[in-house]
Amino acid sequence: MNIRLFPIIAVVLALPAAPLSAAPQPSPPHYTITDLGVDLRTGESGPAGLNDAGDVAGTVDASATSSEHRAFLYHRGKITILGNRDIRAAAINNRGQIACFSSRAAFLWDKGRMRQIGPLPDPFGRTGGNDLSGDVYVTGLNDRGEVVGNVFGLDGVFCPFLWQGKKMDTVFPARADRPSPFPSFSFEPRAINDLGQVVGFTHGSLLGLPPPRPILWDSGRVREEGTPGGGAICPYALNNKGQSAGMMYVGTNTHAFLWDGGNTVRDLGTAGGDRSEADGINDRGQIVGSADIHYREVNGLDSVEWGGSRAVLWQDGQAYNLNDLIPKDAGWVLERAVAINNRGQVVGTGCHSRDGGKSQQGGLRIFLLTPVKSANK
Repeated sequence: MNIRLFPIIAVVLALPAAPLSAAPQPSPPHYTITDLGVDLRTGESGPAGLNDAGDVAGTVDASATSSEHRAFLYHRGKITILGNRDIRAAAINNRGQIACFSSRAAFLWDKGRMRQIGPLPDPFGRTGGNDLSGDVYVTGLNDRGEVVGNVFGLDGVFCPFLWQGKKMDTVFPARADRPSPFPSFSFEPRAINDLGQVVGFTHGSLLGLPPPRPILWDSGRVREEGTPGGGAICPYALNNKGQSAGMMYVGTNTHAFLWDGGNTVRDLGTAGGDRSEADGINDRGQIVGSADIHYREVNGLDSVEWGGSRAVLWQDGQAYNLNDLIPKDAGWVLERAVAINNRGQVVGTGCHSRDGGKSQQGGLRIFLLTPVKSANK
């Protein structure tokens, strides 16, 4: 589950995709699919993360009539609701810990217990207590149990934080070179890896200027990449090699990208669609996300058009529609891939459909893809 908190109005020059090698490309993986048995009723529900054991953390609606949510864990075929509080899950690590948040607090679920972490920074500098003046968003968790997130004030001020078990750190990059009355230029962390590196993006003024730029924070050192053409580049995921993936603006559309943490931002294209974005990356450099793809079927003088968001895998310089990599009789349309683990498993959202998405049965559900050695289409 990714949280979008910023308005972006940007036009950038298109970055050319890196040329593909002339050498034969490895065949893409094919997958079996598991339905986690979760119906998603609101946009705030869905999977948040996936660890290497295949455990999934996410958020479900408390009930069909309630506006509250519940964090959940999927483990060995079973869904466990993590308490009865209005809490959303943000990430899961290989220790089985789950980072969660409510509107005013951050939590870590560990060994069957949900404990509050903090104290969190306050947008207006108040300390002592949990009565924050801003909304809390947790965005990342690593295998060391470190948690990153932000407290977002009503005036547009962001207070990023890094919780290190017993220590709350707020030494992320902050810029004071924005003239009044635009004090909200800040850093929004989006992911943390096992080395303690944090990736995120800057925020401009209340008018959205300058546009967001990617930042890799590494133990106090900051690597910042410019925005080609003056547009927005927003990383959402980070692996243990310091590579990050996310969304950039190319013209008026969004493209998925790969940033190596240095001077190279690679436009991954749109997988044949109109726009795309990346949401997950593993240590093998496999990237998952979604693209807006449409289809047209012509039968004589009649034609049928359908389509929309489709889950995508980027691997070895190629983009693959994940719907082409599952059995044809699976009865699914995979709409968005959220995370990929180091075993190549993918978690995301989609719906049941028997005709390739021309129609669907029921609402959004959560899927888990597991790669197989041979193609079983």
